[in-house]
Amino acid sequence: MTHCLKVTGVAAASLAFVFLLVGRAAAQDPSGDPAPDPQDPPAEEAVAEPPVAPEPLDPESTLGDLLVLLGEARPSHWIEPTPDRIRQGGEIVLSGRTTDDDGRPSKVASPGFLCTDCHTVDREDPDLRVADPDARLDYVMQTGQPFLPGTTLWGVVNRRSWFNDDYIKKYGTLVKPANESLREAVFLCAAECSQGRLLLDWEVDAILAWLWTVQIRLGDLDLPQQDLDFLAAAVTDPAMHEEARARLQAGFLPAAPAHLRTAPADRSAGYGNVGDPVRGEALYRTSCLTCHQADKGDPRGVRGTFPLDDSKASLSMLWRNRASTTNLGFHQVITHGTRPYGVPMAYMPFFTQERMSDQQVDDLMAWFRARLGVQ
Repeated sequence: MTHCLKVTGVAAASLAFVFLLVGRAAAQDPSGDPAPDPQDPPAEEAVAEPPVAPEPLDPESTLGDLLVLLGEARPSHWIEPTPDRIRQGGEIVLSGRTTDDDGRPSKVASPGFLCTDCHTVDREDPDLRVADPDARLDYVMQTGQPFLPGTTLWGVVNRRSWFNDDYIKKYGTLVKPANESLREAVFLCAAECSQGRLLLDWEVDAILAWLWTVQIRLGDLDLPQQDLDFLAAAVTDPAMHEEARARLQAGFLPAAPAHLRTAPADRSAGYGNVGDPVRGEALYRTSCLTCHQADKGDPRGVRGTFPLDDSKASLSMLWRNRASTTNLGFHQVITHGTRPYGVPMAYMPFFTQERMSDQQVDDLMAWFRARLGVQ
């Protein structure tokens, strides 16, 4: 008996130990972590922070500043646009001369031309991704701008090349440095295109400073909302910079395409399109008369070199000479321009395919026919 009782006591102790282990196991969750003591205060649950939406970008943000925010270095033609330089550059572009830092008048940049004789300083294309002269004519008819042979100076600082494509056929090796540098393009335009003098370095600095004030802004690109959201997020995420820059640059042409045109095989008949006289009249007024309108008060003489108006006398002269290969033939001068002559050395620049379409030339002819009553 005594032996049996002793064994029974050991067994009881063993069972108690087993029950203790089982109880501890039961108090654990499947992961093996101990269950919280019911007397402990309940633990606070972790709440995930909602993602912070990026601040929307201001539509007035300049393209140059946005590209810098997205990791791009300032281009070589960057000039800090200080008030004095902006004033000087704007005066040179718009009136041909300014005053230097000491208040002395500068020399006239060109005796025959202003920059704005060939270039407007405002947006001229409804869609900045294409060079469409027909859409451009519609746009300038709405905005009251001229329809000029040179591309607009608005946004020129945002381009990647200048004097590109077929301009090398006109200027030869002179155009090579100007193709890769806006600074060199300004020098070339002043000395060759404007038949003026070689500008001083500070004058080119001033022109560049002013040009940075008329650059493309984000709102001008008409980007879809998803691209705008992407750009806003990319500003603070370097991993997104390259794609963001690509989306920005896809919103406008990196260079103004320029390809030479040819005159129609039969200059008397034109290019063979059905002309629209209404658009032809608009073209005549916004393009031809912009430079050729008789203006005896013009001290530069540019508009008095070959004066025109909308009289039947002017239109008859142009119509009679439409097949001429001289400077009297409008097909000739639209296609090839004229050489500088006279004092000052005035001339007419040609229109590239992207600046005036074949259809527009036939529209011009249709207006001549309608105005003169000829077939």
